[in-house]
Amino acid sequence: MDRILLLDPDPSHASGVADALRVASCQTIIAANVSGVPRLLQVHPVDVVVIVSHSASNWMAEAEQVRNLVSAMENPPQVLCVLRGPYRGPEGRVYGAQCGIRVIYEEP
Repeated sequence: MDRILLLDPDPSHASGVADALRVASCQTIIAANVSGVPRLLQVHPVDVVVIVSHSASNWMAEAEQVRNLVSAMENPPQVLCVLRGPYRGPEGRVYGAQCGIRVIYEEP
């Protein structure tokens, strides 16, 4: 069973994603913001951290914070960033690839 930390500021969206992951046999822990992530990672080792961003402007800073947190771990989880909203070109994916973060877009 994969263990996933879902970082999503929208409780309704986070609940829907967690339900879908549960159906796929994933254990999901939800955090509303990045400030709680260090403690959660200490208490709950995870395989993947999924960052859901509702803003095209600040997702890179959040992704960097999470990447820096997990890079110091003995067995770092993969980091995935889901950008909500319309596709805005390849810049996000290129930036993510440079940082070792997978970036996908969720259409509204």
